[in-house]
Amino acid sequence: MSDTTLLSFRKCRHILREAILRYKKLQKNLSQTHLKEVEAAIETLDTAIAQKNQTLANTKAEELLTFLKTTGKKGFIEHIKEFIFAICLAVVVAAFVRYVWFELYEIPTGSMRPTFREHDRVLVSKNSFGINTPFQTSHLEFNERLLQRGNIIVFSGDGIDLPDVDTTYFLLFPGKKRYVKRCMGKGGDTVYFYGGRLYGIDQEGNELTDMLSDSTFCHIEHIPFINMEGNKTYQKQIGHTDESEIVIMHMNIPCARVIMGAHGSIHSEFFNGKDWIKQEAQSLSYANLWGMKNFAQARLIEPKELPNVAKNEGYEDKNAKLYLELRHTPTLPTDATAFYEQNRQSQPSMLQTRLTWIGLNDEHLLALKDALYTSRFVVHNGKAYRYSQGEDSIRGPGLMLTSDIPDGTYEFYNGKAYKIGWGDVATLLDTTHPLYPKNEHLLKALFNSGIELSESTNPNTSTSFSQKRQRITYFPARYAYFQDGALCVMGSPIFKAADVVLSDFEKLEINRARKTSSYIAFQDQKAPLLADGHFDKEFIKKYGLKIPPKHYLALGDNHSMSLDSRYFGFVPENNIQGSPLLIFWPPGERFGRPPQPEIP
Repeated sequence: MSDTTLLSFRKCRHILREAILRYKKLQKNLSQTHLKEVEAAIETLDTAIAQKNQTLANTKAEELLTFLKTTGKKGFIEHIKEFIFAICLAVVVAAFVRYVWFELYEIPTGSMRPTFREHDRVLVSKNSFGINTPFQTSHLEFNERLLQRGNIIVFSGDGIDLPDVDTTYFLLFPGKKRYVKRCMGKGGDTVYFYGGRLYGIDQEGNELTDMLSDSTFCHIEHIPFINMEGNKTYQKQIGHTDESEIVIMHMNIPCARVIMGAHGSIHSEFFNGKDWIKQEAQSLSYANLWGMKNFAQARLIEPKELPNVAKNEGYEDKNAKLYLELRHTPTLPTDATAFYEQNRQSQPSMLQTRLTWIGLNDEHLLALKDALYTSRFVVHNGKAYRYSQGEDSIRGPGLMLTSDIPDGTYEFYNGKAYKIGWGDVATLLDTTHPLYPKNEHLLKALFNSGIELSESTNPNTSTSFSQKRQRITYFPARYAYFQDGALCVMGSPIFKAADVVLSDFEKLEINRARKTSSYIAFQDQKAPLLADGHFDKEFIKKYGLKIPPKHYLALGDNHSMSLDSRYFGFVPENNIQGSPLLIFWPPGERFGRPPQPEIP
């Protein structure tokens, strides 16, 4: 045999290992003669390899190969068992890695826009804050000091009040779905919402100034509610009486209840965290919740839609192209007559809310266009449809935009329109594209249909009672708030602090509140700061949201379409699984580390 046909020592070692395994497996079934032959070949090959004797090693390796292909050949059943074992081992190892080390995620929704957008692929570290217990909702080790406010967290839905949290990994292991939000508060913190920001103190009373200054997340705006009526309500009968109790929940906490009697009587109570307190007329206890009164729901109406009460109160502006209609300052009902009249004519709601209006001129409309943002939506034959991952989005009546828009998937961010192409790559559209709102009608449609472009929040104007009622009821997920004197919408100052229109609006609000006892002005309540610029800690303690120990406030960066702590409550420490490290698809300016504070 020539040197060119000699087996390598590496190959010989592999044959030696295989022969030893088969020898151990079959030694009870082999004759003594055959056993001695195999044992001798194994010992000789082992010695030849150790002595680097290539020729002898090759000879004995060939003998053992013959053994492996004849007497030692594996049967079909053995191959199947080994294959199944290998698959099971691979699945167990992969599941272990998924729980403890890292995992690849695809973002399914726009709840974390603009940080993560639909179909982003991210790499998640599972040991950012400690070591998870494999296949359980707990930790072998967890260091809460590593988890900082502003960090993006991945957590399990186990035990959290969310629908449809059960899932299966690798079609084998039962588990719970994972969710991605941003940690905006830790156990012991108290936070207050103003101007789209969070003002907070920790359990020692230290000011959480990073919430306002950290460039990785301070630009993200936050709203203290999903809707004013509460993200959850439930109704029950009181004992065997004809009374019913309706409980209003925010942050999955009972905040207020309305008790309705059999003969139309009504009274309301506010929960202060310990006791139910009967509300007096016009009490702001409910509106004071965590700064709720600092925010208004917003939509656009045309001058012809301006109600008579607005004209009578002086809100009509001859220069206005559109009006911003604001629903604000919710209070609990205390007057049965006023409550039933409100629900019959204007604002079907368990709360008493107020409406006000401010005119928009060309400058304001331009600012709105420059701030416009949406999640993804599908356009077909000029109509917009809500984007749904893995589903047929072309369903329902759709929202008519303009027939000039080519079919496709689109989104807006900071006034810029993008078309979503192959691989979810976004391409910036030229400003001449027909999707850009060149007129008030298209701007109104894009704004009033909310971030998800739903036709249900933008009903057509009609004179029928039912459609008037619907038009008044539905406000999109658009919000207005004061921030340091400016009036902001979609996170941008549409009315600057020195704007004459805003100054006139504030005067109208004050005068209206003086004339009408039931009206409460929508005005800048100012940030909870003292004269020296430090946080007003007593104010924050009194009206802020207190986070319980070993729990975290998890908010979506896209407050308009995020089921977060405002819905399901605080995230228990055991549920936290890790943090996203890298956006690896799609390519572009967002590729790389997502914006968040450095994890030590």
